[in-house]
Amino acid sequence: MNKHFVIATVCSFSLLISASLAAFPKSKVSESQHLFAQSIIYHSLSGFCANVAGNKSLSSDYQKWRVSYQDSIKQGRIEVADLAATMDKTMDSVVSDLVHVAEQEWGQMDSSQRQQKCQDLQAFLTQSKPEKPATY
Repeated sequence: MNKHFVIATVCSFSLLISASLAAFPKSKVSESQHLFAQSIIYHSLSGFCANVAGNKSLSSDYQKWRVSYQDSIKQGRIEVADLAATMDKTMDSVVSDLVHVAEQEWGQMDSSQRQQKCQDLQAFLTQSKPEKPATY
């Protein structure tokens, strides 16, 4: 496993570790790549949040968000796949790395932090489609 790729991918893309974004210039990550990574992480989070009381609509909200960015997410997947191939990584491993980060972060939160994360995610997913996606 190429740890530098994992770290760069996770730090550049992840809603969950936004404090690390400053260490990686945004110019190195395209908007489409960012959306692809967000789609993986948000999918995991929406699933986790669906099990927290009061968050039953998150899976549906996630699907609506994903559909609204479908073309950009697809382009980001292609770009990330190309990048992964240059580093001898499979897309399965890239997706697994992103899911692992979501799982690890979720596991380290207490119930009030989880509830807040779910509320923040729902607010983000249900906002009107911005001209440019939010960066976390």
